[in-house]
Amino acid sequence: EMGLVVLAAMLAAALGKAPLIFGVQMAERMDVYARNIALFVIPVLIGGYYFVRRFHTSLLAPLGAALAFAAVAVNAYPFQGEGSTLLLTVLHLPMLLWLVFGLAYTAGEWRNVRPVWDFIRFTGEFVVYSVLIGLGGLVFMMLTTAFFSAIGLPVERFLIEWVGYSGLLGIPVVAAYLVEKKRSLIENIAPVLARIFIPMFLVMTVTFLVASLTRLQALVEDRNLLIMVDLLLALVTAMVLYDLSARDSEGPFTNVDLMSLMLMVTALIIDVLALGGIVARLSQFGFSPNRAAALGENVLLLVNLAGLAYFYVRFQRGKGSRRDILSWQVRCMPAYLAWLAWVVFALPPLYRFI
Repeated sequence: EMGLVVLAAMLAAALGKAPLIFGVQMAERMDVYARNIALFVIPVLIGGYYFVRRFHTSLLAPLGAALAFAAVAVNAYPFQGEGSTLLLTVLHLPMLLWLVFGLAYTAGEWRNVRPVWDFIRFTGEFVVYSVLIGLGGLVFMMLTTAFFSAIGLPVERFLIEWVGYSGLLGIPVVAAYLVEKKRSLIENIAPVLARIFIPMFLVMTVTFLVASLTRLQALVEDRNLLIMVDLLLALVTAMVLYDLSARDSEGPFTNVDLMSLMLMVTALIIDVLALGGIVARLSQFGFSPNRAAALGENVLLLVNLAGLAYFYVRFQRGKGSRRDILSWQVRCMPAYLAWLAWVVFALPPLYRFI
């Protein structure tokens, strides 16, 4: 198995060098490598899961068509320099293709609660392993650079283009393998991580909410703050779902559930304030690619979190269970897929690729 994993990681790294065939150097056209990074990895993951799980071959055609369409679109689009639509594509395409990979992971059963929640739990564990491996690789790169620089050999560019970039493409393959083989280890870690970070984020969000109520103008004037609010909402949603995915769907309401509910309510209030800031900026400056994307993401996360909070309240009152919360999140997944596809494929031509 390890031999196959190494070969798959090397295949992803080799695909990452495909632009060299067309004479595209990383130092000269970093944007080409950035917009294609997910396209170098996701086909390898899909192929690996087909080899291991042998999901129905009828899925291969739509999955292949989706990957081919994405590859043609993002490389044919005439992005102007390093504008907003290029950055939005680079940021959103990996998330879109990850959901496409989710169709392969669930073997097409994306309407059923259990397979989708297995994929959500897999995603959380995948992120944990990827970060750990990535941090180890970063330390290796820093030490190697320091040692060779000490004897007068500059190796930074070589390390970045061949070791760092190739390693970055191989990390998802290795992380996916580790999740499947070491699932019990991460399942024991997940509740611990939740009990550490959910209270910490609850304190931080409540403090930020109180402070921001005295500085509402900052939500209108500071664009970076609105972007950070989007990131905060995404992290809150991810933490709650990651904790939920590792819990017994029929278990009782606990103190951890109460903290998750309080965290979601606080995040919802912050989201409403952020939406007010976005609307104010739209009234002053009009729509731009970034503002359109931020507005859509805020609304989508608002609806998602509001639904989660609603079903958590029902669960707390004994009128539902965690399975109802899981079902709500499953119903939200197609909306994320549609939104990401719109940002990647429709937004750039709508704004003339600026």
